[in-house]
Amino acid sequence: MKLYALEFDDEEAKATYLGSVIEQILIKDREYRPLEMGGDNYPKYLFTLDALLQKRNGIKHLNLIDFISKSGELV
Repeated sequence: MKLYALEFDDEEAKATYLGSVIEQILIKDREYRPLEMGGDNYPKYLFTLDALLQKRNGIKHLNLIDFISKSGELV
């Protein structure tokens, strides 16, 4: 199923494809799920190449390039 957002103004109509946004949400869920299922109390880290980082359910999301180029310390 393809999803579009439609915007109308006096001069034109514009359709924006939202599939990539939904796919990104599904990818994030796929990446976080195994870490969220772990019942231990160890720190959990998710390394990606994303510039926009977040923290979810105590899991720290770190940029891999920044981690490698800096001291390599887990903050």
